[in-house]
Amino acid sequence: MIIEFMRKKSIEGGAGTFQGILENYLKKKSYRITYFGDKIFPDICFVVSGTRHIAHLIYLKYKGVKIVQRLDGFNWRFNKKYDSYPKLFKMYLQNLNMNFIRKFLANEVIYQSAFVKKSWIERFGSTKKNNTIILNSAGQIFFQQPNNSQEEKYTITCVEGHIQNDNITKNILLELNESVNRNNKIDKIQVYGKIKNSRFVEMFKNIEFFGHINRDEVHKIYKKNKRIFFCLEINPPCPNSLIEAIASQIPCLGFDTGAFNEIVSDAGISIPFDGNPWKDENFKYSEIIPSINKIIKSYNKFSSNAFLRRQSFISSKMCESYLKIINA
Repeated sequence: MIIEFMRKKSIEGGAGTFQGILENYLKKKSYRITYFGDKIFPDICFVVSGTRHIAHLIYLKYKGVKIVQRLDGFNWRFNKKYDSYPKLFKMYLQNLNMNFIRKFLANEVIYQSAFVKKSWIERFGSTKKNNTIILNSAGQIFFQQPNNSQEEKYTITCVEGHIQNDNITKNILLELNESVNRNNKIDKIQVYGKIKNSRFVEMFKNIEFFGHINRDEVHKIYKKNKRIFFCLEINPPCPNSLIEAIASQIPCLGFDTGAFNEIVSDAGISIPFDGNPWKDENFKYSEIIPSINKIIKSYNKFSSNAFLRRQSFISSKMCESYLKIINA
């Protein structure tokens, strides 16, 4: 069977991680992987989020080719203060593109999480297409024994594709910055991710900013325990970095928005947001430091819970779920 992906896997970001895992699994199962432009007629066309090549999808649908769309979250952080109008317009078009495929071209729609499905339906309406929910997974390299030192010093780690430049993120980072002064067991705060405004980091004296990290390097920092993962993202759809932290037996912290509770379960603490997460407004950031202290106090318990929870994120299980849909 020939499976065409509409683009090659990206070198960064969760979508590229997912596609790499699925492609390797399919190749081992003797499926032939091709890409748009290879001029090889496929049996299945796989769309990760969206594509500019709508005409190609219409042609394949006319020819009876099964189209499978895997949907992430949609663009919703339209920041007119920091983003140019061309960028905002591009984000709007990307949403229209993904929704057009979802409603009119895809035979099967796979949502990354229950939150992703719910938010698409609430924002863009329901469809009659076959759909299912399949959570992301972590590569085998993350299922490792952490190097837990006997010393009670903890590193709080944030790994994001991009660090947002808004008030919510700023307030979270201010609390993390202050946590070092309030608890002597916190050794460092380390943040990985692209930052648009370099001056933004100057107000956080206790935080180390490392910029973008290659996906092949993430497991190395997770292995250096004792770590606590903090999810900076509000309304996270299904972040790979969070799942990979759980696979590495790292307790996780974040707000009760998006798919955070759905993913973490009892492998960490969900902080009440107490506001509208879809708007840049005040929230209950005063609970961040007490929640960190709770994790530190019961670190071994949360780490053990992460060990049990990680069984849900074995990559072969995720790939088997996709294969069932491909073969249906």
